[in-house]
Amino acid sequence: MSYNAKIRADAMSLNPIDDALFVKMAESLKVCQEMLRVFLRDKQLIVLENKRIFKTTEEGVNEMCEVIERNRAEARAEGRYEIVADMLRDGMNIDTVARIAKMTAEQVMAIGKKAAVL
Repeated sequence: MSYNAKIRADAMSLNPIDDALFVKMAESLKVCQEMLRVFLRDKQLIVLENKRIFKTTEEGVNEMCEVIERNRAEARAEGRYEIVADMLRDGMNIDTVARIAKMTAEQVMAIGKKAAVL
């Protein structure tokens, strides 16, 4: 199964509770915004638009797939950031960390500065 097919399968396999949650979020921009603020722990989050299409249309399925992929990519990046910061905290050499993380030394240094390690 291709990666895109896996994401599509994940989107289509959401259970009825997930579906009900998405429907509720689609009914009201205000409800959607408040739920996302709680889920994402971001009190400043602003929802500009919501759509009631999700799994009922091809466009909805595609949009759900894009959201799932974007969330997975963000989670991977966050995990990578934490690993790089931990390696730097443990005193590993910037060039070694860069080689292991498949990043440039500049990227590693930027993470180190952001994590207050360098």
